[in-house]
Amino acid sequence: MSEVVLLIDCNSFYASCELLFRPDLKGRPVIVLSNNDGCVVARSKEAKKIGIPMGAPLFTIEHLIKTFDVVQFSSNYPLYNDISNRVMNTLRRFASAIEIYSIDEAFLTIPCPKEGVDILDLAKTIRQTVLKEIGIPVSIGISHTKTLAKVASIEAKKNATGVHALIEKKEIDSTLQKLDVVEIWGIGQRLAPKLQSYGVFTALDLKKTDKTRLKKLFNIVVVKTALELDSIPSFELEEIPKFPKSITCSRSFGKPIEELSLLQEALSSYTAQAAEKLYRVGGTAGGIIVFLTTNRFSEPFYANSIYIPLMEKTFYPPTLMEKGLEGLFEIYRAGYFYKKVGVTFVDLSRTTQHQLTLFQEQFQLPKKQKELVDAVHRIKKRFGINAIQYASEGIRKPWKNKKELRSPLYTTLWEDILTIQI
Repeated sequence: MSEVVLLIDCNSFYASCELLFRPDLKGRPVIVLSNNDGCVVARSKEAKKIGIPMGAPLFTIEHLIKTFDVVQFSSNYPLYNDISNRVMNTLRRFASAIEIYSIDEAFLTIPCPKEGVDILDLAKTIRQTVLKEIGIPVSIGISHTKTLAKVASIEAKKNATGVHALIEKKEIDSTLQKLDVVEIWGIGQRLAPKLQSYGVFTALDLKKTDKTRLKKLFNIVVVKTALELDSIPSFELEEIPKFPKSITCSRSFGKPIEELSLLQEALSSYTAQAAEKLYRVGGTAGGIIVFLTTNRFSEPFYANSIYIPLMEKTFYPPTLMEKGLEGLFEIYRAGYFYKKVGVTFVDLSRTTQHQLTLFQEQFQLPKKQKELVDAVHRIKKRFGINAIQYASEGIRKPWKNKKELRSPLYTTLWEDILTIQI
C-alpha cells in the first residue's frame, strides 16, 4: 500500500476555540449554545464529565449549570471559521492530499513511511504542531481507508496521546467487533435498523457480509463502506469541495415578529448573507424559495413557502433581495407572530458553466454588478461583516437572534483584537 489515510478531528472544536482566548477558564466546564442561546452545540471535556448531553435545551440543564458553575458562550461562527482555516492551512504542510470534511475534520493522505519511520510519531508531530501554532487540540486516526481512519479516530479520543492507528488486520477486526453498526461513518440511525434486521450488528459483521447481497438489499454506498472496513479504498479524497446544490440562510428571531417591515429587513439580511456564500463558491442562482413560520408549539400556527423563478440566473444581491421580498409579500399573513423567516437559492450553476438564454450569444457577468459585489466582499473581509450592508437590511434590527453571551471576534474584527496588558 503506497499511502495511508489520517483523519484529523478537532476536539470539542467550538469550546476549544473559546478556551483559546480564555485560558483562565481551563479546567472549568464550558458549553457553546445554538442560535438564540437555545441548545448546547459544543461541550468541553469537563462539561461532558458532569453529564451535559449534546443538543440539550438550555432550560433542562439549569441545575447542572448552577451546581458546577458552567461557563456559557453564544455561538461565534466567524471566529470558529477563521480558526478552522488556520488549522487546515497548517495540516496542508504534511499532506500529499487533503479533504476538508467539515469545519473541524479533515482527511489527509500521506505516503507510507519508509522503513524505520513510525507513522504514530509522524501523527504526534502533526498533533503537536497544530497545538503549538494554533492552540487547538486534535485527535488523529490512521488506517488504510477513510472509513477505518474514522473508526481509529474514535479510539484516538480515548488515548492519552490523542493518536491511534489501525493497520494490522487482527487489531482492525478486534476493534470492529466492538463497534456497533449504528456508529459506523455513513450508516447511522437511518440504515442501522435495517442492517440489524439482516443480522448485521457490528462493524465486523458488515465487513464480512457478502457484497453482492449488500448491493441487492441496500445501495452502493453501503457496499463501499463494507469494502472500506475490509481495507479496500472505495471513497476517494475530495480535494475540490463539491459545488452546492442549494444555499440556505435562516435564523430564529430573538423575539416573535408581527410587522411585515421587520420581516422584510430580516429576509433582506439573510438574502445578503446567502448571496455572500454564493459569491464565494463562484455561482449563480436560477430560483429562490422564501419561507416563514410561527412557533409550531403556539396557536395560531402558520407556515408557508413560495418558489420564485428568475428570468436569468444571477449572483447580484439587490436582484435576489427584490425577488425574495416579492415572494415574502405573497405568503405573509397579518395577525401572526412569526418565529423564523429564510431564503434558499436553488438551481445553482457555476459562473464558468452557464446555460445561455434564447437571446444570449455568450454569458457575461454585468461589469458594474460584479464590481459592486467585489467591493462589498473586500470591505467585509477587511473590516468585518458589519462594516457595510444594504439599506433594506435595516439599522436597529430588533429581530436579530440572541447572542448575549458571544465572545469577541478576536481574529476577524479590528475592534475585537485581543489587548494584552504588560
